[in-house]
Amino acid sequence: AIDGTLTWATLTQPNYGHRIVIPLAVTALLAPLTDWNLLVEAYVGYAMLVGAYIALVAPLRAVDVPYPWLAAFVIGVVFFSTRQRTNLIWSFTALQWFTMQLFIALAGWAFVTRRVGFGGFALTVLFTLLSMASSGGGVALLVVFPLLFWLRGYRSWMWYVAWGAIAVAAFYLYTLGMQTGEDGVAPLVIRPLDNFWF
Repeated sequence: AIDGTLTWATLTQPNYGHRIVIPLAVTALLAPLTDWNLLVEAYVGYAMLVGAYIALVAPLRAVDVPYPWLAAFVIGVVFFSTRQRTNLIWSFTALQWFTMQLFIALAGWAFVTRRVGFGGFALTVLFTLLSMASSGGGVALLVVFPLLFWLRGYRSWMWYVAWGAIAVAAFYLYTLGMQTGEDGVAPLVIRPLDNFWF
């Protein structure tokens, strides 16, 4: 990025079965500003983790959780536990993983808190696509949200058709040029529901 050789192709190329466009772009922006200070990169990742936590706990009252403070505490324990210690100590991994978590949480926030209609749907789509541009785990949302549409109030078939068309196009573009195998499409991308067990 500093010498002017960064291209769109560089940002969008597969990285061990993931498209990490947003983390690479953030790194490219931070590198010249901070003289490649990885600690700053880690702090940006931590800020995204805090943002994801806020996006998850903000709608707790909107969905009538009986004890929102307890749910917020449990979410905090899970989010800030040492289970993620590898992500917490490696700056770029923190940036990649926590960026994806932020956009997944924002997609959930938009889905739950926005009024059923085009605006809420469009925000959910936007944050889903941004999560996919952060890491392969975002692909799971392509499968999860249609399962929740009916419960949320998206009862018309047009929402399912629209989501299906967007999901097929997004998955196609996400995997375009990837090969299966060790350096190709990540198993978690091919089997997106495995992300929840991971």
